[in-house]
Amino acid sequence: MAQRASRRPAAAAAAVVVAVVLAVSGGVGATPETACRAAAEEDRRVDYEFCVSRLSHHHDSPDADTWGLAKVAADVGVCIAGDAAYDAKAKLQAAKAGGEREALERCAELYDRMGSAFAAAYDDINRREYAAGKEKAGEAASLARRCDGAFADAGVAPSPLERQTAESVKIAIVCTAITNLPYTAALLAVAVAVLGVVAVDATVVTTCRAAADADARVDYGFCVAELGKHHDSPGADAWGLAKVAALTGVVDADNAAYDARDLLAKGGGGAAAALARCGELYRAAGFAFAEAHDDINARDYAAGKGKAADAASLARQCDAAFAGKDDAAAAAVPPVIAQHGSYAARIAIVCTAITNLIE
Repeated sequence: MAQRASRRPAAAAAAVVVAVVLAVSGGVGATPETACRAAAEEDRRVDYEFCVSRLSHHHDSPDADTWGLAKVAADVGVCIAGDAAYDAKAKLQAAKAGGEREALERCAELYDRMGSAFAAAYDDINRREYAAGKEKAGEAASLARRCDGAFADAGVAPSPLERQTAESVKIAIVCTAITNLPYTAALLAVAVAVLGVVAVDATVVTTCRAAADADARVDYGFCVAELGKHHDSPGADAWGLAKVAALTGVVDADNAAYDARDLLAKGGGGAAAALARCGELYRAAGFAFAEAHDDINARDYAAGKGKAADAASLARQCDAAFAGKDDAAAAAVPPVIAQHGSYAARIAIVCTAITNLIE
């Protein structure tokens, strides 16, 4: 009897958590402004103005709750992908033979696939299969990044479809962030308030321990902390957690590019050129981490580990961009940028080590 009684407070607390999350997940009134503001607070990669503008013009937005607006974002992604594919095919008609033409052909194919990925995200979110919907939105963003990669490989810079790619990635981020709003955020907030602790999935702990035992470079505490807070981690096996590590790398690389642009907008001083270079490098690092995710998802583990290493190398090149400056202040890597370099290196090691556990 004593054992049963001792479990009642925890059980009652868990019931409160479940009840509140279910209440929130039922959907409450929302507007593009409130949802986009909350999404931007949840994920700083969200472009608030872009989010409001694109969602407000959709015919389903006026009566939509948060769940509805997540679907609206996915549907906007379908439209952006369709427009981008049209633009790629239109430019293709005037393109001469060579690298640019091949890149345009590749992008037209990628944007068609991206539209299908956003459509699948819409269907998954509509069925309340949120993890699947967010994964499809992430896949759409990865496909868009590959278009810029196709032009880079062809030696064409900047990409003639740069705007289309940027908008595709932005709406994928918006879709993911809004989908997270009523579920992950509410669950964590209530769990902290009621239980006073955020539990880390046991699989994350055991996998990070195995990775650290196999590779001394793995920072065990960092591995547990970063993978443990990702919404796709609970219940994931080593294959799933390797993909989570890659996705975490994408998010931080995007944040690094954002921070570099922010510092540059404030003037940058003598480090302006280095900051501009870092923005480019971290965008490329995000693309490399996204490719690592896709390769691991396809079970091409060697390619995935190679892409994770490429991402870490690109981050190191950002630090090198500050070297050799005559001005000591300009030669110092800004702390907000330096922390991203360290993060990229550590998460790439985690991604590689966990991938090695699969083989």
